Amino acid sequence: MPRSEIEVEYFESRTAGFSMQKGKLVRILSPTENKRINELVGFVGLSIAFLLALSLLSYSPHDVSFNVSAPPPGAGPARNWIGPVGAHMADLFFQFCGFSAFLFPV
Repeated sequence: MPRSEIEVEYFESRTAGFSMQKGKLVRILSPTENKRINELVGFVGLSIAFLLALSLLSYSPHDVSFNVSAPPPGAGPARNWIGPVGAHMADLFFQFCGFSAFLFPV
């Protein structure tokens, strides 16, 4: 069944916006011309993944966190290897994702 010109124009106008948005996202995620920026982004990403893995591996329910009832922060050091920031980060990941949080650093 042939489409009318109005339907074709409407379809093309709707899909053109999507392809432009998709192109912007691909452009942001693709490597740049500058090799140093690419290396910096890779290094920062690996560092964050490593710190997240350490905080998840050393998670303790006795650490102070957003929804864990524990003694105040001044009562003792955090058991998490990354410290209080790692304890909060690990707790958030475990609350939202469960054990699948271990897949994020990968």
